[in-house]
Amino acid sequence: MTHLEKVTDLNNLVGSGKLMDAFEKYYHSDVVMQEVGEAARVGKEINREYEIKFLEMIKEFHGFGVTTIAADEANNKTVVESWMDVTLKNDTRVKMEQVAVQTWDGDHITNETFYHK
Repeated sequence: MTHLEKVTDLNNLVGSGKLMDAFEKYYHSDVVMQEVGEAARVGKEINREYEIKFLEMIKEFHGFGVTTIAADEANNKTVVESWMDVTLKNDTRVKMEQVAVQTWDGDHITNETFYHK
């Protein structure tokens, strides 16, 4: 599979409510994930816990979409612009928008940086 096919599959899983399945399938054991302006989270276990805590904050899922997706196959990079519409457990409804830049090693993401709107 190309990186474009893998990142498309990853986002299809997220969009169908299978964020953790996507995480387990496509993220490297030593993955480094970072929200711009925050400290990097190093390792799959720490990032798994972060994702689970995020999911536990959601009361209701209203939608997910990918606005733009691109791949630089020669340099093992993908870029995804996406949005997620959720109601949090505190009853606040939010539409989150972000760009994720991913670096791949084979079938797994080794580094991912998130830029939020």
